[in-house]
Amino acid sequence: MGGPNTTATDRAKVGIGTLLVFVAMILVGAIAAGILLFVASNLQSEATEVVGNQPVEGIYVIIVGFGL
Repeated sequence: MGGPNTTATDRAKVGIGTLLVFVAMILVGAIAAGILLFVASNLQSEATEVVGNQPVEGIYVIIVGFGL
């Protein structure tokens, strides 16, 4: 795998480093997903407060306007 002077210890260190980077990426992704869900929940609750008793058609107009 490596050059002629590469030892098993060197390869193990590289493998552990790769594993740590992978775990860090998973943690960052999980934190980003949590923040995204939190923001989406807040936006939904604020939209519900703003709309109040408005007809449902108004919501569909907004959704179609954004191309969702």
